Amino acid sequence: MKTIVASCFLALIFFSQHAWAENDSSRCNERIVNAAGKHFGLDDFSGQKHVVAAVCKPWPEEQKWMIAAFAYDAGIEYEKTLLLSIMEESGNRIIAAYRGLIQEDAADEVHGDSLRLDTGRYKLSESVRAFGIRARTFQDRCYYEAGGDDKLTLFIREGNALRPVFSENMHYWKFDGPRCHMDPGKAIDDDNVKRTDVRITISVEPTSSNGFADLRLSAKRDDNRKPIGVIVKYNGENYDLKAWKDTFDRWWWQ
Repeated sequence: MKTIVASCFLALIFFSQHAWAENDSSRCNERIVNAAGKHFGLDDFSGQKHVVAAVCKPWPEEQKWMIAAFAYDAGIEYEKTLLLSIMEESGNRIIAAYRGLIQEDAADEVHGDSLRLDTGRYKLSESVRAFGIRARTFQDRCYYEAGGDDKLTLFIREGNALRPVFSENMHYWKFDGPRCHMDPGKAIDDDNVKRTDVRITISVEPTSSNGFADLRLSAKRDDNRKPIGVIVKYNGENYDLKAWKDTFDRWWWQ
């Protein structure tokens, strides 16, 4: 009896800690978890020690398909493995998959609520619809005066593979001055320093380049600065963000 209770308790921890969205549609059932572990050749995949974050969501154009994303701890410092797949909801067959990395550092760390699936209408062509993974990894500390988070990466399916074509933070923030002051060697967070936030949105344009629709990135600050918008184009491999980054940096830091 104690074994059964302990197993149920661990399962509850796993599925509750690794679900971010507001409803149960974000949770990954046991069949999906087991199928993903088998596909990626990870015998210890279902253990809570190794799967840091997990999120699942139905594919909008085929409700029998499920998108599943996992952040896996392979024991390498400052990185987690991103395991992404589209599979039959039954967990019997994986249709397409991707293995990549989520880089970490002193400011960014993957946690149980880091991943969210974005299935907005990213219709890039008549036959291609992208979907997104949003990663929130920033760990705020008072000695960071600026930063970015909520990184959106758009993926497309190519046969049995998933490929990223776009990646950018959707949220940036900065403070007008230092937030920390030293009190006998201890850093103190000063909440009185003014903070500015900017939210970035993405929309699909009617024009296209190299076979995929152009995307418009729009940025709006929470102060009185005029918003900006820049169209980015697909170059055959991914969306070229140079024009966006140049415009955004001038607008954000001036």
